[in-house]
Amino acid sequence: MALGQQPWPLGRNLDKGFPRLSLASVEADGLSLKYLPPDKQADKEVVLKAVWQNGLALQFASEDLRKDRQVVARAVKRDGNALQFACPELRSDRDTVIKALTRTSTALKHVPVELWEDRELMLEAVKQNNRCLSVLPWFQDDFDFVIAAMEVNGIALAHASESLRGNREVVLTALMQNGLALEFASPQLRADPEIVLVAVAQNGWAFAHATRDLRADPKIAYQAVCLNGSALQHMSDSLRSDANEILLQVTKPHGCDTHASPYLDPPGEPFDQDQHREAALKALARKWKVPGWRSGPTPPRSPATDLGRSLMSRTSASQSPMATSCCEEDAFDRPTYATEGEVSPVAAAG
Repeated sequence: MALGQQPWPLGRNLDKGFPRLSLASVEADGLSLKYLPPDKQADKEVVLKAVWQNGLALQFASEDLRKDRQVVARAVKRDGNALQFACPELRSDRDTVIKALTRTSTALKHVPVELWEDRELMLEAVKQNNRCLSVLPWFQDDFDFVIAAMEVNGIALAHASESLRGNREVVLTALMQNGLALEFASPQLRADPEIVLVAVAQNGWAFAHATRDLRADPKIAYQAVCLNGSALQHMSDSLRSDANEILLQVTKPHGCDTHASPYLDPPGEPFDQDQHREAALKALARKWKVPGWRSGPTPPRSPATDLGRSLMSRTSASQSPMATSCCEEDAFDRPTYATEGEVSPVAAAG
């Protein structure tokens, strides 16, 4: 036999049921289970390997194995749409449904209709896979369901209705879970400094989704890096240049040429390190002339949950029937930065 020649050509010998050849074929292509003899389609070891390579190979398994919980679980973990080939009992099984939806949101069409409006089941599905909300239009405008979904998976905000993506309470709940959900908030809320700062407190990269005006405002940018140093990367070019210059002066006191590279990696990290944080922020506030920099304390790194709850409580108070006329002005219209001698909302939340 020539070197490298296959001893058993696949096409001629596949239906003869050679054990090693059967396993090799389904490991290479799970759908080749279709061409194996019935005894191999009923072999659990062979079928497990087939569905792991391609979940849709479950359709060629024997009827008994399509009732096997282990086989079906492995198939739907590989491809959620394999749920359609499971037995009716497993298609209605909650654990199996969750595994399928976690992998493939469109597998919902293979779930029995009576489970489509099961709030607890669908909420767990959204928790595992935010795209599941996109196939649940009857829940996308349901305030209670969406709020509960935002608490467990903020990115699911992308699939909420347009009206709820503009709702402050819904958006704040999403941002406290995942700051990157700011990308899917309404344009009006992405232009709100206080909303943006909640997102930045949870994830500095969220500053990239703020409006251009906010990213170019030194007062807002200053509060952003106070909350999370990685926000530095998403400021306007001029502000980022100023901040990098300050960081190099603080971290490399003998000049930027004292180290091999004249930049910081990761950028903005000194804003989060106790060793350099206060000195860097003080110098930055002085350069940008942030109100209160002479006597005010350095704002603390407030958790996103503290900032978010503070804003929600202020919103509730302003909407209360007992609120006085002096409180009727929207609290979110106030500037987020402190004037001379005042304490910023970021510091107050801390």
